[in-house]
Amino acid sequence: MLAISVLAIACSEKREEPEHLLSEQQMEDILYDISILQAIQSFSPRVLDTNKVDPKYYIYHKYDIDSATFTQNNNYYAADLELYEKIEDRVLERISQKRDSLRSVNDSVKAIATKPDTVVTSTGKAKIDSIRMAAIKKARESKK
Repeated sequence: MLAISVLAIACSEKREEPEHLLSEQQMEDILYDISILQAIQSFSPRVLDTNKVDPKYYIYHKYDIDSATFTQNNNYYAADLELYEKIEDRVLERISQKRDSLRSVNDSVKAIATKPDTVVTSTGKAKIDSIRMAAIKKARESKK
């Protein structure tokens, strides 16, 4: 009963606009980057350590904000649950698109890498490996 009362009071309060209001797009971008950084932190924390990336500092520096600005804006947008859900849905959609894109690239690289006459360069592009091609050709000729 108390929780419902607190929720009702919180929802009925007027949203106070932060002094430095971020646009919906900026908020979406920040939440997207935070999601990516949290995933990296969970699954590959060494990547952040190796590259000396502090997720909080990265976000604050990239968007030229401080913790108070982020907190005020996050609270401001979260006070409008419908709007915040829309922002979160767009963030999830972006993450899904990025995941699908990376899977596609990964599958392409795997397919290319299994061909005996190609190598994958550091840029992810395939090129004909003339030395490997010559060795394969020579091996085929010696079998004849």
